[in-house]
Amino acid sequence: MKIIEDNIGEDNFSVESMADIFCMSHSSLLRKIKTVFNLSPVELIRLVKLKKAAELLAQQRYRVNEVCYKVGFNSPSYFAKCFARQFGMTPGAYVEEVRARR
Repeated sequence: MKIIEDNIGEDNFSVESMADIFCMSHSSLLRKIKTVFNLSPVELIRLVKLKKAAELLAQQRYRVNEVCYKVGFNSPSYFAKCFARQFGMTPGAYVEEVRARR
C-alpha cells in the first residue's frame, strides 16, 4: 500500500513498476495481491487512487480536475467514470454531499 501511496501522483506508475520495486515478476505480484486483497494489481492501484481522491475532494481545497491529476489520472472524464463506479456518484456530486454535511 505504501508503494502505491508514494507513487500516487505518477500517471505512469503501473503493475510493472510495482513488480520492479518488489523485485518480482508480474505474475508473482498478481498472485500475491490477488491472495491478500482479492483484487488484481490494477484494481488495487485504482482503488487506492480513488480513495485518496475522495480524501482530497472532502478537504475542498482543490477542484475536481486538480484532484484528478494529483492522484495520477490523465483524463478527467475517465477519472469521473471510475469515481462514479466506485462511490456511486460523480466527483462533483461527492463534493456537494460533503458541503451539505458541514
